[in-house]
Amino acid sequence: MSANTQPNIVIRPATPNDAAVCGQICYDAFSTLNAAHNFPADFPTPEVAIGLMTWLFSAPGIHRG
Repeated sequence: MSANTQPNIVIRPATPNDAAVCGQICYDAFSTLNAAHNFPADFPTPEVAIGLMTWLFSAPGIHRG
């Protein structure tokens, strides 16, 4: 790819099928930040973060796009 070429990026609304990957990313990001600053955990396990993302990506009225 040349310096003037931009990658083709598509942003789409999240779906419940995205919850597992997004929940793991959320867990990893917060766990790393919390550990670095000695903060209590926001999410005790990846499954809790995945559950939150599943709810968010399924709930009517929550903007996902």
